[in-house]
Amino acid sequence: MKSIVIIFVLSVFVFSCTSENKIETPYEKEINGWHAKRIEALKERSPWLRLAGLFWLEDGESTFGSSRNNKIIFPSDLPEQIGTFIRRGNKVNVKINEGINVIADSLIVKETEMIPDIKSNPTVLSFGNYSWYVIEREEMIGIRLLNEQNPELLSFEGIERYPVDPEWEIECDYIPYDPPKIIEIPSVIGTVSRDSCYGRIEFEREGKTHSFEPTGKNGNFFAVFADKTNGEETYGAGRFLVISDSVKDGKITVDFNRAYNPPCAFSKYATCPLPPKQNYLYLEITAGEKIYHTENAH
Repeated sequence: MKSIVIIFVLSVFVFSCTSENKIETPYEKEINGWHAKRIEALKERSPWLRLAGLFWLEDGESTFGSSRNNKIIFPSDLPEQIGTFIRRGNKVNVKINEGINVIADSLIVKETEMIPDIKSNPTVLSFGNYSWYVIEREEMIGIRLLNEQNPELLSFEGIERYPVDPEWEIECDYIPYDPPKIIEIPSVIGTVSRDSCYGRIEFEREGKTHSFEPTGKNGNFFAVFADKTNGEETYGAGRFLVISDSVKDGKITVDFNRAYNPPCAFSKYATCPLPPKQNYLYLEITAGEKIYHTENAH
């Protein structure tokens, strides 16, 4: 009886050690490393956890500050009257009120044109923990506000995801388009952008053929896709996927373990693209990032 007890205890010990100290395969290590870098970027450099406001500008003047008398109302821990945005078409200038030290490139700014985010050198203004800049989305012009002490940033502990599964690294067929096809991509703010698609990606799963159309060039494809996990286990408005593999002999490797949440999963102040109809995949893609639970997301 004593020997049976010893064997049982030893087997439990071995099982627990094995399960707790599971050795990563090279593939798991690669995907986990990629995900760790993404988490680090979200915390250290990305704007998405820092978003504190989004204000669309009408043509003409818009005063801004924390006072409710302003056309654009900033958070209450900022000065009541900061200044005025002046929009003329796609051009935005800003005038800062006397006594308010707003900074750009380490210099105090009183009046300047604000270069939008679609340019290589956007104008970023800051005051205390806050910064803001102009965003341009088709015909819509807005002010994006960031906070380095944003609660979403301070409470961020990572993103839940499915276990890394090599079965979701799939060799797919690539069907080129000649000439390239122009596809329409809707967004959460109601705009529709147009981009070039150079081919369709197809793969077999669950006995059926599935396909989607990425944008970008060979070796740097990008897709916004939807699948049957959306709204339940993953973000309701789809996920993003970057495909860095190149087409070889009509084949390309697509790794859904790298599927990740769009910025709108983190904040209601983002302006994400949505999956075009042809990128709805009618199967459950149980790979990549799961839904991110936050009070500020859609």
